[in-house]
Amino acid sequence: KLTPDGLVLLSGHNTSQFQVREMDGSWLKSISVNGFSHAPMAAHPKGGFFVFHEITKLRRWQNTYRVLRPKTAKEMPLPEVISVTQPQGTNHVSVTYRIHDADSPQVSAALLGFVDGGNDLHKVIVPETFVGSVTGQLDDNVSTGQTHTVTWNAEADWKVGYGEMAMEILAKDDRNLLNLHFLTLPASDNNASTLQISRSPITESDLLDLWYWLVASGDSEVAFSNGIVHQPETAGAQTFAPASLPNLKLWLDATDLDGNGQADSLVQDTPVSIWVDKAGGDHNATQSNEAKYPVHKANSRNGKPSVFFDNSNDGLATSLNLSSPFTVAVVFNSASSSGSRRALQGSSNWLIGPYQGRVKYYSAGSWISTGVPQVANRYYLAIASNSGSESTFWIDGFDYTTDSTRLGTPGTLHLGASGHQTSNTLNGHVAEVFAFDAAISAENRTNLSKYLAEKWDLAYAPTPYASGSASTTAGKAYLLNRMNLREASAAEVTRAKEASTPGIINQFTPSFQVGPDERPVKVNEHGFDTGATSGFWVVPVSQ
Repeated sequence: KLTPDGLVLLSGHNTSQFQVREMDGSWLKSISVNGFSHAPMAAHPKGGFFVFHEITKLRRWQNTYRVLRPKTAKEMPLPEVISVTQPQGTNHVSVTYRIHDADSPQVSAALLGFVDGGNDLHKVIVPETFVGSVTGQLDDNVSTGQTHTVTWNAEADWKVGYGEMAMEILAKDDRNLLNLHFLTLPASDNNASTLQISRSPITESDLLDLWYWLVASGDSEVAFSNGIVHQPETAGAQTFAPASLPNLKLWLDATDLDGNGQADSLVQDTPVSIWVDKAGGDHNATQSNEAKYPVHKANSRNGKPSVFFDNSNDGLATSLNLSSPFTVAVVFNSASSSGSRRALQGSSNWLIGPYQGRVKYYSAGSWISTGVPQVANRYYLAIASNSGSESTFWIDGFDYTTDSTRLGTPGTLHLGASGHQTSNTLNGHVAEVFAFDAAISAENRTNLSKYLAEKWDLAYAPTPYASGSASTTAGKAYLLNRMNLREASAAEVTRAKEASTPGIINQFTPSFQVGPDERPVKVNEHGFDTGATSGFWVVPVSQ
Protein backbone atom coordinates (compact mmCIF):
# COMPACT_ATOMS: atom_id res chain seq x y z
CA LYS A 1 0.00 0.00 0.00
CA LEU A 2 1.02 3.63 -0.56
CA THR A 3 0.36 6.28 2.08
CA PRO A 4 -0.61 9.89 1.18
CA ASP A 5 2.72 11.15 2.52
CA GLY A 6 4.83 8.90 0.31
CA LEU A 7 5.49 5.73 2.30
CA VAL A 8 5.35 2.23 0.81
CA LEU A 9 3.83 -0.36 3.21
CA LEU A 10 4.78 -3.99 2.54
CA SER A 11 3.17 -7.08 4.05
CA GLY A 12 2.51 -10.64 2.92
CA HIS A 13 1.54 -14.16 3.86
CA ASN A 14 3.74 -16.32 6.04
CA THR A 15 5.57 -13.37 7.54
CA SER A 16 5.04 -11.66 10.86
CA GLN A 17 7.04 -8.63 9.75
CA PHE A 18 5.69 -5.47 8.25
CA GLN A 19 8.07 -3.18 6.29
CA VAL A 20 8.02 0.57 5.70
CA ARG A 21 10.00 1.86 2.72
CA GLU A 22 10.57 5.06 0.76
CA MET A 23 9.09 5.52 -2.72
CA ASP A 24 12.45 4.52 -4.22
CA GLY A 25 12.49 1.30 -2.19
CA SER A 26 14.88 2.47 0.51
CA TRP A 27 14.22 0.62 3.77
CA LEU A 28 13.00 2.70 6.72
CA LYS A 29 11.56 0.39 9.35
CA SER A 30 10.44 -3.19 10.07
CA ILE A 31 7.60 -3.87 12.52
CA SER A 32 6.94 -7.31 14.00
CA VAL A 33 3.39 -8.38 14.86
CA ASN A 34 2.10 -11.11 17.17
CA GLY A 35 -0.55 -13.74 16.56
CA PHE A 36 -0.72 -13.45 12.77
CA SER A 37 0.85 -15.38 9.92
CA HIS A 38 0.86 -12.09 8.03
CA ALA A 39 0.83 -8.41 9.01
CA PRO A 40 -2.50 -6.73 8.21
CA MET A 41 -2.21 -2.96 7.80
CA ALA A 42 -3.98 0.10 6.34
CA ALA A 43 -2.95 3.63 5.34
CA HIS A 44 -4.46 6.65 7.08
CA PRO A 45 -5.83 9.33 4.68
CA LYS A 46 -3.93 12.08 6.54
CA GLY A 47 -0.65 10.21 6.69
CA GLY A 48 0.68 7.42 8.83
CA PHE A 49 -0.80 3.92 9.01
CA PHE A 50 -2.58 1.28 11.14
CA VAL A 51 -1.24 -2.19 11.96
CA PHE A 52 -3.02 -5.05 13.76
CA HIS A 53 -0.20 -5.64 16.21
CA GLU A 54 -2.03 -8.45 18.01
CA ILE A 55 -5.39 -10.16 17.53
CA THR A 56 -7.00 -7.71 19.97
CA LYS A 57 -4.76 -4.69 19.40
CA LEU A 58 -4.72 -2.07 16.66
CA ARG A 59 -1.72 0.27 16.61
CA ARG A 60 -1.42 3.54 14.73
CA TRP A 61 1.82 5.22 13.56
CA GLN A 62 1.17 8.93 13.08
CA ASN A 63 3.61 11.04 11.03
CA THR A 64 3.55 14.51 12.56
CA TYR A 65 6.69 15.58 10.68
CA ARG A 66 8.18 13.83 7.70
CA VAL A 67 11.82 14.13 6.63
CA LEU A 68 12.53 12.37 3.35
CA ARG A 69 15.93 10.75 3.21
CA PRO A 70 17.94 12.43 0.47
CA LYS A 71 19.56 10.24 -2.12
CA THR A 72 23.30 9.94 -1.90
CA ALA A 73 24.64 13.41 -2.68
CA LYS A 74 26.94 14.04 -5.59
CA GLU A 75 30.51 14.93 -4.83
CA MET A 76 31.26 18.63 -4.84
CA PRO A 77 33.87 19.83 -7.35
CA LEU A 78 36.86 21.06 -5.34
CA PRO A 79 39.37 23.30 -7.16
CA GLU A 80 42.99 23.17 -6.05
CA VAL A 81 45.33 26.00 -7.06
CA ILE A 82 48.75 24.38 -7.35
CA SER A 83 50.79 27.46 -8.21
CA VAL A 84 50.52 31.11 -9.26
CA THR A 85 53.60 32.60 -10.93
CA GLN A 86 54.59 35.67 -12.93
CA PRO A 87 56.78 34.67 -15.89
CA GLN A 88 60.00 36.68 -15.81
CA GLY A 89 59.99 39.83 -17.90
CA THR A 90 56.20 39.84 -18.42
CA ASN A 91 53.05 41.27 -16.90
CA HIS A 92 51.41 37.86 -17.19
CA VAL A 93 50.14 35.55 -14.46
CA SER A 94 50.28 31.76 -14.90
CA VAL A 95 47.87 29.70 -12.80
CA THR A 96 48.27 25.93 -12.49
CA TYR A 97 45.37 24.02 -10.94
CA ARG A 98 43.32 20.85 -10.88
CA ILE A 99 39.70 20.16 -9.98
CA HIS A 100 38.80 17.13 -7.85
CA ASP A 101 35.38 15.53 -8.39
CA ALA A 102 34.84 11.80 -7.84
CA ASP A 103 31.64 11.49 -9.89
CA SER A 104 31.89 14.18 -12.59
CA PRO A 105 34.48 13.63 -15.33
CA GLN A 106 33.92 17.18 -16.56
CA VAL A 107 32.78 20.38 -14.85
CA SER A 108 32.52 24.08 -15.58
CA ALA A 109 35.43 26.24 -14.41
CA ALA A 110 36.24 29.95 -14.30
CA LEU A 111 38.97 32.25 -12.95
CA LEU A 112 38.80 35.35 -10.74
CA GLY A 113 41.41 37.71 -9.35
CA PHE A 114 41.08 39.45 -5.97
CA VAL A 115 43.08 42.65 -5.51
CA ASP A 116 45.18 42.53 -2.33
CA GLY A 117 43.57 39.19 -1.51
CA GLY A 118 40.25 40.85 -0.66
CA ASN A 119 36.93 39.04 -0.49
CA ASP A 120 34.24 41.28 -1.91
CA LEU A 121 33.08 42.47 -5.31
CA HIS A 122 35.02 45.73 -5.06
CA LYS A 123 38.22 43.68 -5.08
CA VAL A 124 37.31 41.50 -8.07
CA ILE A 125 39.13 41.56 -11.40
CA VAL A 126 37.72 39.33 -14.14
CA PRO A 127 40.50 37.88 -16.33
CA GLU A 128 39.41 38.16 -19.96
CA THR A 129 42.66 38.31 -21.96
CA PHE A 130 44.77 35.15 -22.08
CA VAL A 131 48.00 34.04 -23.69
CA GLY A 132 46.98 31.02 -25.75
CA SER A 133 43.73 29.09 -25.75
CA VAL A 134 41.74 28.30 -22.60
CA THR A 135 39.40 25.85 -24.33
CA GLY A 136 38.90 22.85 -22.07
CA GLN A 137 40.52 24.74 -19.20
CA LEU A 138 38.14 27.62 -18.44
CA ASP A 139 34.78 26.67 -19.94
CA ASP A 140 32.00 24.11 -19.47
CA ASN A 141 34.14 21.09 -20.44
CA VAL A 142 37.02 21.03 -17.99
CA SER A 143 38.33 17.54 -17.18
CA THR A 144 38.57 16.75 -13.49
CA GLY A 145 41.56 15.09 -11.87
CA GLN A 146 43.96 16.60 -14.41
CA THR A 147 46.45 19.45 -14.12
CA HIS A 148 45.66 22.58 -16.13
CA THR A 149 47.64 25.78 -16.68
CA VAL A 150 46.33 29.08 -18.05
CA THR A 151 48.28 32.31 -18.54
CA TRP A 152 46.47 35.58 -17.97
CA ASN A 153 47.61 38.82 -19.61
CA ALA A 154 47.09 40.85 -16.43
CA GLU A 155 48.36 44.07 -17.99
CA ALA A 156 45.47 44.05 -20.49
CA ASP A 157 42.69 43.65 -17.89
CA TRP A 158 44.13 45.28 -14.75
CA LYS A 159 45.18 48.82 -15.53
CA VAL A 160 47.54 49.62 -12.66
CA GLY A 161 51.27 50.19 -12.41
CA TYR A 162 51.77 47.45 -9.82
CA GLY A 163 49.78 45.56 -7.23
CA GLU A 164 49.10 42.28 -5.49
CA MET A 165 46.53 39.79 -6.68
CA ALA A 166 45.16 36.53 -5.30
CA MET A 167 43.87 34.10 -7.93
CA GLU A 168 40.94 31.76 -7.40
CA ILE A 169 39.56 28.92 -9.53
CA LEU A 170 35.80 28.39 -9.33
CA ALA A 171 34.07 25.17 -10.41
CA LYS A 172 30.50 23.96 -10.81
CA ASP A 173 28.98 20.62 -11.77
CA ASP A 174 25.54 20.04 -13.33
CA ARG A 175 23.56 20.98 -10.22
CA ASN A 176 21.63 24.18 -9.62
CA LEU A 177 23.41 27.33 -8.46
CA LEU A 178 22.85 26.34 -4.82
CA ASN A 179 22.79 22.75 -3.59
CA LEU A 180 20.05 23.16 -1.00
CA HIS A 181 18.70 20.46 1.31
CA PHE A 182 14.91 20.70 1.60
CA LEU A 183 12.75 19.22 4.35
CA THR A 184 9.09 18.26 3.84
CA LEU A 185 6.48 19.00 6.48
CA PRO A 186 3.29 16.95 5.89
CA ALA A 187 -0.26 18.16 6.16
CA SER A 188 -1.75 18.04 9.65
CA ASP A 189 -4.92 18.94 11.47
CA ASN A 190 -3.66 22.55 11.71
CA ASN A 191 -2.17 22.78 8.19
CA ALA A 192 -4.03 21.38 5.21
CA SER A 193 -1.05 21.33 2.85
CA THR A 194 2.50 20.03 2.93
CA LEU A 195 5.41 22.46 3.29
CA GLN A 196 8.77 22.06 1.59
CA ILE A 197 11.40 24.41 3.01
CA SER A 198 15.18 24.70 3.04
CA ARG A 199 16.79 23.05 6.06
CA SER A 200 19.04 26.06 6.73
CA PRO A 201 18.79 29.73 5.74
CA ILE A 202 20.61 31.29 2.81
CA THR A 203 23.10 33.95 3.94
CA GLU A 204 24.72 36.96 2.27
CA SER A 205 27.88 34.87 2.01
CA ASP A 206 25.98 32.24 0.02
CA LEU A 207 24.65 34.90 -2.36
CA LEU A 208 28.11 36.43 -2.73
CA ASP A 209 29.46 33.07 -3.90
CA LEU A 210 26.72 32.96 -6.54
CA TRP A 211 27.65 36.43 -7.80
CA TYR A 212 31.30 35.38 -7.98
CA TRP A 213 30.35 32.44 -10.16
CA LEU A 214 28.04 34.40 -12.48
CA VAL A 215 30.65 37.14 -12.90
CA ALA A 216 33.57 34.75 -13.42
CA SER A 217 31.70 32.57 -15.91
CA GLY A 218 30.60 35.57 -17.96
CA ASP A 219 26.90 34.88 -17.53
CA SER A 220 24.97 36.93 -20.09
CA GLU A 221 22.12 37.76 -17.72
CA VAL A 222 24.28 39.96 -15.49
CA ALA A 223 26.87 42.68 -16.03
CA PHE A 224 29.81 43.55 -13.79
CA SER A 225 31.55 46.91 -13.64
CA ASN A 226 33.52 48.78 -10.99
CA GLY A 227 32.58 46.38 -8.20
CA ILE A 228 28.84 46.28 -8.97
CA VAL A 229 26.84 43.36 -10.38
CA HIS A 230 23.87 44.77 -12.22
CA GLN A 231 21.29 44.25 -14.90
CA PRO A 232 22.89 44.62 -18.33
CA GLU A 233 22.47 48.01 -20.01
CA THR A 234 22.72 49.00 -23.66
CA ALA A 235 25.86 50.91 -24.60
CA GLY A 236 25.77 54.67 -24.93
CA ALA A 237 25.35 56.20 -28.37
CA GLN A 238 28.68 56.57 -30.16
CA THR A 239 27.54 59.94 -31.52
CA PHE A 240 26.81 61.43 -28.08
CA ALA A 241 28.64 64.72 -27.44
CA PRO A 242 28.39 66.36 -23.99
CA ALA A 243 28.71 69.82 -25.52
CA SER A 244 25.37 69.28 -27.26
CA LEU A 245 23.45 69.00 -23.99
CA PRO A 246 21.18 71.98 -23.33
CA ASN A 247 21.80 74.29 -20.36
CA LEU A 248 25.46 73.23 -20.01
CA LYS A 249 27.29 75.86 -17.93
CA LEU A 250 30.46 74.10 -16.76
CA TRP A 251 32.56 71.24 -18.12
CA LEU A 252 35.89 70.32 -16.54
CA ASP A 253 37.69 67.42 -18.25
CA ALA A 254 40.90 66.05 -16.70
CA THR A 255 42.07 64.75 -20.09
CA ASP A 256 41.97 68.31 -21.45
CA LEU A 257 42.98 70.75 -18.71
CA ASP A 258 43.61 73.62 -21.12
CA GLY A 259 40.26 73.10 -22.84
CA ASN A 260 41.63 73.13 -26.38
CA GLY A 261 39.88 69.92 -27.41
CA GLN A 262 43.12 67.91 -27.52
CA ALA A 263 44.47 65.40 -25.02
CA ASP A 264 47.11 66.93 -22.74
CA SER A 265 50.77 65.88 -22.69
CA LEU A 266 51.77 66.80 -19.15
CA VAL A 267 54.41 65.30 -16.91
CA GLN A 268 53.39 63.60 -13.70
CA ASP A 269 52.52 65.93 -10.78
CA THR A 270 52.30 69.08 -12.91
CA PRO A 271 50.67 71.72 -10.66
CA VAL A 272 47.20 72.79 -11.79
CA SER A 273 46.51 76.49 -11.26
CA ILE A 274 43.73 76.66 -13.85
CA TRP A 275 41.33 74.03 -15.15
CA VAL A 276 39.67 75.49 -18.23
CA ASP A 277 35.91 75.32 -18.65
CA LYS A 278 35.08 73.50 -21.92
CA ALA A 279 31.44 74.66 -21.82
CA GLY A 280 32.51 78.01 -23.27
CA GLY A 281 31.31 80.21 -20.44
CA ASP A 282 34.77 80.93 -19.04
CA HIS A 283 33.83 79.57 -15.60
CA ASN A 284 37.35 78.21 -15.17
CA ALA A 285 38.40 76.49 -11.93
CA THR A 286 41.41 78.38 -10.56
CA GLN A 287 43.75 78.66 -7.58
CA SER A 288 46.01 81.65 -6.89
CA ASN A 289 47.89 80.16 -3.92
CA GLU A 290 50.70 77.87 -5.09
CA ALA A 291 50.58 75.94 -1.83
CA LYS A 292 47.02 74.89 -2.65
CA TYR A 293 47.51 73.76 -6.25
CA PRO A 294 46.20 70.27 -7.01
CA VAL A 295 48.35 68.22 -9.39
CA HIS A 296 47.95 66.35 -12.67
CA LYS A 297 48.16 62.55 -12.32
CA ALA A 298 48.73 60.53 -15.48
CA ASN A 299 47.12 57.14 -16.07
CA SER A 300 44.86 57.44 -13.05
CA ARG A 301 41.73 55.76 -14.36
CA ASN A 302 41.17 53.68 -17.48
CA GLY A 303 44.47 54.90 -18.90
CA LYS A 304 43.45 58.53 -18.52
CA PRO A 305 44.71 61.35 -16.25
CA SER A 306 42.93 63.01 -13.35
CA VAL A 307 43.48 65.94 -11.00
CA PHE A 308 44.63 65.01 -7.49
CA PHE A 309 43.60 67.10 -4.46
CA ASP A 310 45.77 66.33 -1.43
CA ASN A 311 44.93 65.73 2.22
CA SER A 312 46.16 69.18 3.24
CA ASN A 313 44.57 72.14 1.46
CA ASP A 314 44.31 71.66 -2.32
CA GLY A 315 41.28 73.30 -3.90
CA LEU A 316 39.95 75.13 -6.96
CA ALA A 317 37.22 77.76 -7.26
CA THR A 318 35.02 78.31 -10.31
CA SER A 319 33.18 81.53 -11.11
CA LEU A 320 29.90 79.67 -11.68
CA ASN A 321 27.10 80.58 -9.30
CA LEU A 322 24.36 77.95 -9.33
CA SER A 323 20.84 78.62 -8.15
CA SER A 324 17.70 76.53 -8.58
CA PRO A 325 17.15 74.65 -10.86
CA PHE A 326 20.45 72.88 -11.49
CA THR A 327 22.18 69.55 -12.16
CA VAL A 328 25.76 68.74 -11.17
CA ALA A 329 27.73 65.61 -12.11
CA VAL A 330 31.17 64.62 -10.84
CA VAL A 331 33.52 61.63 -11.21
CA PHE A 332 35.82 61.29 -8.19
CA ASN A 333 37.50 59.04 -5.68
CA SER A 334 39.26 59.37 -2.33
CA ALA A 335 42.10 57.40 -0.79
CA SER A 336 40.47 57.88 2.62
CA SER A 337 37.31 56.07 3.71
CA SER A 338 36.85 58.14 6.86
CA GLY A 339 36.69 61.79 7.83
CA SER A 340 34.67 64.72 6.50
CA ARG A 341 35.64 65.23 2.86
CA ARG A 342 34.27 67.00 -0.20
CA ALA A 343 34.76 66.41 -3.92
CA LEU A 344 32.52 69.36 -4.80
CA GLN A 345 31.21 72.04 -2.49
CA GLY A 346 29.62 75.46 -2.68
CA SER A 347 30.15 78.85 -1.16
CA SER A 348 27.13 77.78 0.89
CA ASN A 349 27.17 74.62 3.01
CA TRP A 350 26.46 72.31 0.08
CA LEU A 351 28.54 69.24 -0.79
CA ILE A 352 28.94 66.07 -2.81
CA GLY A 353 31.62 63.69 -1.69
CA PRO A 354 32.99 61.03 0.60
CA TYR A 355 31.78 62.17 4.00
CA GLN A 356 32.28 60.13 7.17
CA GLY A 357 32.70 56.87 5.29
CA ARG A 358 29.82 57.27 2.83
CA VAL A 359 29.24 58.91 -0.54
CA LYS A 360 26.70 61.61 0.37
CA TYR A 361 24.86 64.71 -0.79
CA TYR A 362 24.21 67.58 1.66
CA SER A 363 22.21 70.77 1.22
CA ALA A 364 20.19 73.28 3.23
CA GLY A 365 21.08 71.89 6.64
CA SER A 366 20.31 68.24 5.97
CA TRP A 367 21.32 65.19 3.97
CA ILE A 368 19.45 64.77 0.72
CA SER A 369 21.14 61.38 0.46
CA THR A 370 23.15 59.33 2.94
CA GLY A 371 24.29 57.37 -0.10
CA VAL A 372 26.40 54.24 0.02
CA PRO A 373 29.44 53.05 2.00
CA GLN A 374 32.55 54.57 0.45
CA VAL A 375 35.34 52.27 -0.66
CA ALA A 376 38.81 53.82 -0.58
CA ASN A 377 40.24 54.55 -4.05
CA ARG A 378 37.06 53.45 -5.85
CA TYR A 379 35.74 55.93 -8.42
CA TYR A 380 32.12 57.08 -8.21
CA LEU A 381 29.80 58.85 -10.63
CA ALA A 382 27.56 61.16 -8.61
CA ILE A 383 24.78 63.34 -10.04
CA ALA A 384 22.75 65.83 -7.98
CA SER A 385 19.65 67.53 -9.35
CA ASN A 386 17.35 70.27 -8.03
CA SER A 387 14.20 70.97 -10.04
CA GLY A 388 13.02 73.78 -7.80
CA SER A 389 10.43 71.50 -6.19
CA GLU A 390 12.47 68.41 -5.35
CA SER A 391 16.06 67.20 -5.07
CA THR A 392 17.46 63.89 -6.35
CA PHE A 393 20.82 62.15 -6.03
CA TRP A 394 22.15 59.29 -8.17
CA ILE A 395 25.28 57.21 -7.59
CA ASP A 396 26.46 55.09 -10.50
CA GLY A 397 23.03 55.44 -12.10
CA PHE A 398 20.88 54.41 -9.11
CA ASP A 399 18.62 56.83 -7.23
CA TYR A 400 19.80 57.02 -3.60
CA THR A 401 17.66 60.00 -2.57
CA THR A 402 16.54 59.84 1.05
CA ASP A 403 15.04 63.36 1.47
CA SER A 404 13.89 65.09 -1.70
CA THR A 405 12.41 68.10 0.12
CA ARG A 406 15.72 69.89 0.78
CA LEU A 407 16.19 72.50 -1.95
CA GLY A 408 19.42 74.29 -1.03
CA THR A 409 21.76 75.51 -3.77
CA PRO A 410 25.58 75.55 -4.01
CA GLY A 411 26.13 79.23 -4.69
CA THR A 412 29.61 79.43 -6.22
CA LEU A 413 30.91 75.98 -7.14
CA HIS A 414 34.28 74.79 -5.73
CA LEU A 415 36.42 71.64 -5.87
CA GLY A 416 38.26 70.00 -2.97
CA ALA A 417 39.19 72.15 0.05
CA SER A 418 37.92 75.40 -1.44
CA GLY A 419 34.56 76.94 -0.64
CA HIS A 420 32.40 76.91 2.46
CA GLN A 421 34.53 74.43 4.45
CA THR A 422 38.26 74.59 3.67
CA SER A 423 39.16 71.95 6.27
CA ASN A 424 37.25 69.24 4.37
CA THR A 425 39.99 67.98 2.06
CA LEU A 426 39.40 65.34 -0.61
CA ASN A 427 42.65 63.32 -0.60
CA GLY A 428 41.60 61.95 -3.95
CA HIS A 429 41.09 62.49 -7.66
CA VAL A 430 38.52 64.37 -9.72
CA ALA A 431 38.22 63.19 -13.33
CA GLU A 432 35.34 65.21 -14.74
CA VAL A 433 32.71 67.75 -13.68
CA PHE A 434 29.52 68.97 -15.38
CA ALA A 435 27.07 71.64 -14.25
CA PHE A 436 23.76 72.72 -15.82
CA ASP A 437 21.35 75.49 -14.91
CA ALA A 438 18.41 73.10 -15.28
CA ALA A 439 17.20 69.76 -13.98
CA ILE A 440 18.22 67.85 -17.08
CA SER A 441 15.87 65.24 -18.54
CA ALA A 442 16.08 61.55 -17.68
CA GLU A 443 17.20 60.83 -21.24
CA ASN A 444 20.03 63.37 -21.09
CA ARG A 445 21.07 62.18 -17.64
CA THR A 446 21.19 58.59 -18.89
CA ASN A 447 23.23 59.58 -21.95
CA LEU A 448 25.66 61.59 -19.82
CA SER A 449 25.96 58.75 -17.29
CA LYS A 450 26.73 56.19 -19.98
CA TYR A 451 29.26 58.52 -21.58
CA LEU A 452 31.12 59.00 -18.29
CA ALA A 453 30.86 55.33 -17.31
CA GLU A 454 32.39 54.17 -20.59
CA LYS A 455 35.04 56.89 -20.66
CA TRP A 456 36.26 56.28 -17.10
CA ASP A 457 35.42 52.56 -16.78
CA LEU A 458 32.77 53.14 -14.14
CA ALA A 459 29.56 51.34 -13.26
CA TYR A 460 26.31 52.54 -14.78
CA ALA A 461 23.87 50.46 -12.77
CA PRO A 462 20.31 51.80 -12.52
CA THR A 463 19.33 48.26 -11.46
CA PRO A 464 22.14 47.06 -9.16
CA TYR A 465 22.09 43.45 -7.99
CA ALA A 466 25.07 43.41 -5.62
CA SER A 467 27.90 45.65 -4.48
CA GLY A 468 30.78 44.91 -2.15
CA SER A 469 29.60 41.88 -0.18
CA ALA A 470 25.86 42.67 -0.09
CA SER A 471 22.99 41.89 -2.46
CA THR A 472 20.24 44.40 -3.16
CA THR A 473 16.55 43.53 -2.93
CA ALA A 474 16.47 43.33 -6.73
CA GLY A 475 19.55 41.11 -6.74
CA LYS A 476 18.13 38.66 -4.22
CA ALA A 477 14.87 38.52 -6.16
CA TYR A 478 16.77 37.85 -9.39
CA LEU A 479 18.73 34.93 -7.93
CA LEU A 480 15.68 33.33 -6.30
CA ASN A 481 13.65 33.67 -9.49
CA ARG A 482 16.47 32.07 -11.46
CA MET A 483 16.40 29.08 -9.10
CA ASN A 484 12.56 28.91 -9.04
CA LEU A 485 12.52 29.76 -5.34
CA ARG A 486 10.89 32.37 -3.15
CA GLU A 487 11.61 33.57 0.36
CA ALA A 488 9.65 31.65 2.98
CA SER A 489 7.07 33.61 4.92
CA ALA A 490 7.38 34.16 8.66
CA ALA A 491 4.49 31.74 9.22
CA GLU A 492 6.20 29.05 7.13
CA VAL A 493 9.46 29.43 9.05
CA THR A 494 7.64 29.26 12.39
CA ARG A 495 5.80 26.13 11.30
CA ALA A 496 9.09 24.45 10.37
CA LYS A 497 10.82 25.54 13.58
CA GLU A 498 8.03 24.28 15.84
CA ALA A 499 7.54 21.12 13.74
CA SER A 500 5.83 18.48 15.90
CA THR A 501 5.76 20.65 19.04
CA PRO A 502 3.50 23.67 18.32
CA GLY A 503 4.46 26.63 20.48
CA ILE A 504 7.88 25.17 21.30
CA ILE A 505 11.12 25.49 19.32
CA ASN A 506 13.58 22.78 20.23
CA GLN A 507 17.30 23.48 19.91
CA PHE A 508 19.65 20.51 19.98
CA THR A 509 23.34 20.40 19.11
CA PRO A 510 23.64 18.65 15.74
CA SER A 511 25.95 15.68 15.30
CA PHE A 512 26.99 16.95 11.86
CA GLN A 513 27.93 20.49 10.83
CA VAL A 514 29.22 22.01 7.60
CA GLY A 515 32.09 24.52 7.46
CA PRO A 516 33.49 27.05 7.20
CA ASP A 517 30.81 28.58 9.45
CA GLU A 518 29.96 25.25 11.13
CA ARG A 519 26.29 25.31 10.28
CA PRO A 520 23.75 24.55 11.62
CA VAL A 521 24.46 25.67 15.18
CA LYS A 522 21.24 24.20 16.61
CA VAL A 523 18.50 22.00 15.14
CA ASN A 524 15.09 20.75 16.21
CA GLU A 525 14.09 17.10 16.44
CA HIS A 526 13.81 16.83 12.66
CA GLY A 527 17.07 18.51 11.70
CA PHE A 528 15.65 21.94 10.85
CA ASP A 529 18.06 24.79 11.62
CA THR A 530 16.63 26.56 14.66
CA GLY A 531 19.83 28.27 15.80
CA ALA A 532 20.37 30.58 12.82
CA THR A 533 20.36 34.30 13.59
CA SER A 534 20.77 35.61 10.04
CA GLY A 535 19.76 34.77 6.51
CA PHE A 536 16.44 33.66 5.05
CA TRP A 537 14.77 30.33 4.29
CA VAL A 538 13.38 29.52 0.87
CA VAL A 539 10.59 27.39 -0.58
CA PRO A 540 9.83 26.35 -4.17
CA VAL A 541 7.86 28.91 -6.19
CA SER A 542 5.26 26.27 -7.03
CA GLN A 543 4.38 25.84 -3.36
